Formats: sequence, structure tokens, C-alpha cells
Amino acid sequence: MISQLKHKIEFKSQGATMLFLILLVVAGMLFSLLLGYLTGILIWGTSTVQAATNSGGAITTPETIGFMKTLQMINHAGTFLLPALIFRWFISHPPDWQVQVPDNNIISWIILITAINFSISPFISWIQELNLMMQLPESLAGLEQWMKELEMRATSLTESFITYTTIAGFLANLLILAILPALGEELIFRGILQPGLTSILRNRHLAIVVTALLFSAMHMQFYGFLPRFLLGLLFGYFFLWTKNIWTAIWAHFLNNATAVIMAFLADRKITSIDYEKFGQTSGTFVVIASAFSLLLVFLLYKSARTFRPKNLSEKTSV
Repeated sequence: MISQLKHKIEFKSQGATMLFLILLVVAGMLFSLLLGYLTGILIWGTSTVQAATNSGGAITTPETIGFMKTLQMINHAGTFLLPALIFRWFISHPPDWQVQVPDNNIISWIILITAINFSISPFISWIQELNLMMQLPESLAGLEQWMKELEMRATSLTESFITYTTIAGFLANLLILAILPALGEELIFRGILQPGLTSILRNRHLAIVVTALLFSAMHMQFYGFLPRFLLGLLFGYFFLWTKNIWTAIWAHFLNNATAVIMAFLADRKITSIDYEKFGQTSGTFVVIASAFSLLLVFLLYKSARTFRPKNLSEKTSV
């Protein structure tokens, strides 16, 4: 029955196709939240679930941390990864996620993207510092307070996850904070939304910008909006140039995994660098590192252009 339904859904417009994607994401989010809470109640009990829910982000006990990790894992998979796979399975003309190129080419892209991830860190950290200085007018004081509370909750939750953790906890953090977000978010945003918006807007670059804006806004962390937006732009162009979703996934994974690994190393006193301050450096080095990053990005672009199949359309349909 499932095989008979594969690739049978077809919409008359890209707008309707994108609406179908939104419905899948919303349904997946609601279902996975329900499943996550039910799982938490069955494993840890109602009192633990209520304590975690009412904590305001400050998770302290092993039970509440365990529940929140499980909830985030289920919710992320249900909101992004599963809807992306369902969309690709049932849609009549699924997006191209991978174009065949020589293995050596893929390896060179992975190396370049890895180098870009670390060389661009000083610039991203500098943008983060600018973002943190954001102040709204007095008339929007209530909105600013709400934004700060969201940021504090997100920060507290992340710190609860990645500090004072065991080896098993570290591996779980890699799954929850790096692997699942890289897979699910890239498949949804770069793999589906970006080519869909390209068809609607008739402009690849505008589609990348809009996708990056939505990607950053989705996180609901406004004091990290600018650096996340810039990373979204990078991921979008990686996918556009290479025509391979795995390059964007790898870049996303590296960015998130770096913070998880640095926090674990700091926890174990192997390094004194705080994960939140990784990449922060002097102004001169920011300029040098940024220039080097631009060079690496250009090399990736040239490499991807060299191996782009001649018959591949610049506009990928959904």
C-alpha cells in the first residue's frame, strides 16, 4: 500500500506544495510533543515532567535533564526529520538532494567546509557580540523583556544539557544538539524550502536569504539571530553550489558539534576555553580569519562549478 502511494501527491502550484510542507511540520511538531510528554510520564513520572515544564529553563536534576533531552530528541525528529522524509516520499516531484560527482570532489568539499567552519568562527563570534548589544526603544520594553527571557531559558537549557556530563551524556548531546538538528533542519530548510522558494521567487539568491531568515527566526533566539542568519546563508550557498545536501548537513553538524565538544572538554578540564567564547579573538585576527574564510569559500565555489553537470538545471523544482 505504501509503495503504491509513493510520489502520488502533486500540487498545481508551489504555494500549495509549501503549504503541504507547513502542515506536515505542524502536525509532526504537535504529535511529537504529545509523544515526548507521554514518554516522559511513563519513564520519569508526572511530577518530573511538571517540574521540568515549570522550571523556566533551569533544569537541575538528572531526572528532569533526562526528560528534557528525550523530549527535545523526539520533538526535533518529529518536527523536522520525519516531515522532510514524508514530504520526499509522497510528493510527485521531490527535490534533488544529491548530484553524483567524483568521490575526490566530495572529499575536497568536506575538507574545505571543515576549514571554513573554524576559520569563520572569529567573525561569527564578533557578529554575536554585536547582536547581544541590541536594544529596542522604550516603547517596546515589554517585547525586549520577552526576548531576553526566551534567550535566558534557551541558554539555561543548553547549559543543563552540556555541562557536568558523562561520556554517554556527551554522545547523547551530539545526537540531540548536532546530528538531529543538522539532518532535520537542513532537509527542511535547504533541502525543501530553499528550492521551493526558488521556484516561487524566481531568484536563487533571494530564496537563500529568505530561507536563512526563516531558519534563524525559527529558533526564537533573537540575541543570536544575526550569526544564525549568516550561517544559514552559508549553508544555503553550500547546497546551491554543490547540489549536494550533505555539504550543508556537514557544515551544520560541525557548527553545533564544536560547541558540544568544547563544553565537554572544558568540563573535563582539558581546555580552559568556554564553549560560548570559542572563536572570540582580537579585531586584527578577526579580519585575517575572515579574509581567509572568504578565500576558502571562493575555492569551494570554484570547485563546485568545475564539477557541475552541464545538463543540471539551475532551478531545482519541488
